[in-house]
Amino acid sequence: MITALLLSASIDGAIAAVVVWLICRLVPSLPAGARAMLWWCAAAKFIVALAWTTPLVLPVLPAVERSAQALPAGDGTVAAVVPGAGNSPAEPGMFEGAGAQFFWPQALVLMWVAGVAASLIGGLAQWRRARAILRDASAAPPAAALAVLRVSNHGLLILA
Repeated sequence: MITALLLSASIDGAIAAVVVWLICRLVPSLPAGARAMLWWCAAAKFIVALAWTTPLVLPVLPAVERSAQALPAGDGTVAAVVPGAGNSPAEPGMFEGAGAQFFWPQALVLMWVAGVAASLIGGLAQWRRARAILRDASAAPPAAALAVLRVSNHGLLILA
């Protein structure tokens, strides 16, 4: 059971990693931020494949056979009445269920998504601060630029 789960998660994650690698190789002009986001998505695929062990079950209700009846509306037009289309009262016990069950994998995925959202919010705040610093920045005076040049060349002043 666990071996099959690990094998499936590894194969799914490896396929995602190969797809991301191909995208990064085929699109060399892709910005570094986009590349990083693609690699984070590939890494998340490994985690999601481990945490989400069962597929979502979407029950499909059987088709209800409806027959429309034509009734005169009083003004010369004909109105169609469909039996059972929202005009019948709810039956007793119709909405009673067995109670909600708590699933740990879904809770872990929810916590992971909350952490990603918090990281995105923090990253956005840092980005806004960096943009404000760049907006308020000014050019350095020539003396400071010359001092930086001296330090960067180990004290050797190179004048061209």
